[in-house]
Amino acid sequence: MQSTWGTMCFMKIHTLIISAIALIISSTSNAVHPRDFVSDGALAILSIRDGDAINSLTKEVSQQANFKSKESLLANYLSLFIINPNSIDFSEEIIFVIEPTVAADGQRPTGMFGAMPHLVFICKPKEGKTLDINKTYLTGSVLYDDWFIASGGKTVIEPETFNKSPILKFLKKNQVSMAIKFGELWKQIGPIVQMTGGMMVGSMNKPGSDGIISPETKKAATDARKAFGELMKLCGDVEVISMDVLIKDFKLATSVNISLKTPEDISINNKSMLQMASLLADDMFQYGMSSELTRKLLDYDIASMQGIPLDESFLYADGFPVIITKGMKLLSDLSGDNVVSYNLTSQNGLSIAALTEVESQKEYLAAIPNLMNEFTGVLLNDMNMSITPSVGTKNSWDISMIGSGPNDQKILNAIFPKNDTLRFRKYAKDKISIALGPSNWKSLSVKRATPLAKTIKKSKDIDIDFALSFDARDFACGFADVSKVAGQAEGITPLKTTPSAMVSFVFGRSRTGYAVQGEADLMGMAKVMRDIETAGKERAAYIKTRPSNGASGIVGAKGN
Repeated sequence: MQSTWGTMCFMKIHTLIISAIALIISSTSNAVHPRDFVSDGALAILSIRDGDAINSLTKEVSQQANFKSKESLLANYLSLFIINPNSIDFSEEIIFVIEPTVAADGQRPTGMFGAMPHLVFICKPKEGKTLDINKTYLTGSVLYDDWFIASGGKTVIEPETFNKSPILKFLKKNQVSMAIKFGELWKQIGPIVQMTGGMMVGSMNKPGSDGIISPETKKAATDARKAFGELMKLCGDVEVISMDVLIKDFKLATSVNISLKTPEDISINNKSMLQMASLLADDMFQYGMSSELTRKLLDYDIASMQGIPLDESFLYADGFPVIITKGMKLLSDLSGDNVVSYNLTSQNGLSIAALTEVESQKEYLAAIPNLMNEFTGVLLNDMNMSITPSVGTKNSWDISMIGSGPNDQKILNAIFPKNDTLRFRKYAKDKISIALGPSNWKSLSVKRATPLAKTIKKSKDIDIDFALSFDARDFACGFADVSKVAGQAEGITPLKTTPSAMVSFVFGRSRTGYAVQGEADLMGMAKVMRDIETAGKERAAYIKTRPSNGASGIVGAKGN
């Protein structure tokens, strides 16, 4: 009897232990939703975590910038897919997945390139809420284990739970993260892009009204075909693209990694660029560029690709000219990595400092006069900038602006003061310094931690091709100061010089392919935008209330 009772107790305890273990396993497994719903064949995935924190942060930044929006940031974007996005539980993970469309048994393949991949959207509704899909992008939905799963495919397949999709290993656990199995996706979309792009490039090679294809048109089509071919080759080499975004203390940091199928064996060495960046004196806008990227950019005749006559050196895009001449290409062949810094102040106007590595200082300086001869006529005709050799000073040119009237001249003189010069000098044994600014201005400083140097120093895993550092507040303050010198800032309270609004960007090669990193001070940007808006309102109010005879002394007529 005792033995039977003991056996029964043991069996009950054993059952309880097994049940407890099963409950723990079940709870743990359920906790990893919704990533378990991502299929094995997923081609791309975008994950948004801690949406409540993102909404709260962006709301506060928007308020600082005086932007007003009735909906949260995430609700605004998700309204493309969900009609009532405020019914989504943003404290839970939200996932977008691109999945291949598999034809049902007996169903014919659709389209020239097969069935296109479709979107799957996964989120959790708020308790007691029902989500309505936007049928422009989604065709149906199911509710599984309290998770809402909607699909853009013809059918919504019941999810397979507790199945770890291979794409998840590329996904980081930051607030926003993305992974694309680009190599697999390109197998299907690549032929479509190639066919469409080829047709667009081919359409450039059109005969003129005389029925003849001009040499300029042929060259434009050839250059465009070359650029498109290189882009297609790069896309064909890409295996995986991953991205993640982290927002902390109102600072945004993002990184993008492009992994190649056969990555090059590279050595990461940014020592020279870092050394040059540490010598820059100005800190409003700074960038560094590798010799490889510089030469690659200058290899393309951008002007001809746009159909502009070859004897013109300017390409106008959004009002900004890009100058590419034979002299520039020659200098790029003689130079290496380079850094450039721009500043805008009431004292110096627009000043530019640059430092570049050179193979031969003698050859580089000997090529400068030809370059300046190329620029002289173009700058005078298109930018009203006069360049003349400085008297008694070698490798130096005096800069002056020619305005269309007194008011215009005053503004130009504030940006380019009358004693400005453009000068080229030897620096150390293997560098050339370039400076545009007052003739007595020292463009380089003692070695220090400039914003660009800090940006380069943080990018330890990237062999940098391009790095940038920019303070939006410094630019706004500089612009306001120059406007004051030009007599355009009466009635405006001077902008505060703090807090900073820094933005940085880095692009280069990593040991797996290519990498991009960026940082932005969101709150700093919001505050400077608010201050600019306030200054604009003050200016408008002052103009409105000033004496009608213009006795205020503000330069300019109505609408200025």
